[in-house]
Amino acid sequence: KPREYEVFVVTPVKDLVPTLSFAPIGLVTMLNAGGAIESLEYEEGSMVQEHEILDKPSDELTYLACQIPNSSEPYIGLVRMKVHGCGQFGVYSTSRPKIFRVNSQSMDFSYDANNGLAIVILPIPDKEGYAWDVEVLL
Repeated sequence: KPREYEVFVVTPVKDLVPTLSFAPIGLVTMLNAGGAIESLEYEEGSMVQEHEILDKPSDELTYLACQIPNSSEPYIGLVRMKVHGCGQFGVYSTSRPKIFRVNSQSMDFSYDANNGLAIVILPIPDKEGYAWDVEVLL
């Protein structure tokens, strides 16, 4: 019988507002999942329209609260990460992220509301040691 084990990832959970918490997990199929995350920052700013965010290059995204057109639902936060590696990259969020971007490209992702796990697939980088720019708009 092969060895049986469980691996736990410990990461700080950031409370953006009382009803929304976020935590980066990393590459979920790796033993050292969090080791893929090189940097992490939470952005804050003023109210803007969604098109103002989506039309800007990622290095100009500095907004935390943004109104979605035709909706009263605001964006709560923008999380930026530099991530090494490829595969299933996971984050914990108490609500479904609005947008996942990798190198300024919107990506499809899955979200499990039962456990708060959102997963996006990071492609294989062209060169070794490359760090992806990952952004999560909440």
